[in-house]
This record gives sequence, structure tokens and C-alpha cells, in this order.
Amino acid sequence: LNSSSEANIRFAFNLFKELNANDRSGNLFFSPLSISASLLMTLLGAKNNTEAQMLKALSVSKDGEVHQRFGKLISGINKPRANYSLSLVNRLFGETSYDFLASFIESIEKFYNAGLEKLNFKVSAEDSRRHINAWVEEKTSGIIQDLL
Repeated sequence: LNSSSEANIRFAFNLFKELNANDRSGNLFFSPLSISASLLMTLLGAKNNTEAQMLKALSVSKDGEVHQRFGKLISGINKPRANYSLSLVNRLFGETSYDFLASFIESIEKFYNAGLEKLNFKVSAEDSRRHINAWVEEKTSGIIQDLL
């Protein structure tokens, strides 16, 4: 396993332990890879203590290559296969009143094939929720509905 895969496995087990800590009687379904991708994208904009905490939680180091390695992992996952379909899609939804750095947007596009879509969460929270749910439903061919 490469360091990116090992970090994802550690993160997945740690997250499972946390999510399962309070109720061990029920079923639990989540996508550690999708959560890792989301956190790594937001890590691109994190600084100082927040950045340090995120690096620790994700079990990655600040070596500058974590995003490149994850980008290669995404490319491998999204490679067409003859007998099954597997893909990882990403998008960040940000508040319209916030100015995002161009370098941040370029990095999420480059490493995670993700765009940033601005929504007016402050004024239209319910419309924003419906919009995100529709995007997820479309990208998962109707498999995931009403994520939020």
C-alpha cells in the first residue's frame, strides 16, 4: 500500500470507531474515501491550528504531495472498468458572501476534479439544501437521495 492508501485506511478506522462509539447496536454506512476527499479539499484553505488538527485527523503529513497523491487515487478510481462502475465525484458548496482565493479554487479543480459552487445559505438555506441534494442524486444516478 502507498502512504495515501495507508492514511485513508487509518482515517477510516478512526472515523468508524468515533461514529460507532455511542451506539453499537445499529448499522452504520458511510464513505470514508468521500469524507477524506472533502476534508482534504478544505485542508487546502486551512491554516495554523486548524490545519494541524486536520492533518492529524487525516493521518497525513504536510509534505505538499498529499493532494497530488490523492488526485492520482481519484484518477485510478474513476478509470472506466468493463464489469463495474465506480466513481468519486466532488464539489464544494460555499456561501455567496465569502470570497474564495483563486489559488484555492484552482487547487480543488486540479487535485480533486471538484468545482466550487456558491449558494446563498444565509437567505435561502432550504433552496440550497434542495440544490445540493439534487446534485448528489444526479451524480449518483439516483442512488443517493436526500443526503441533507
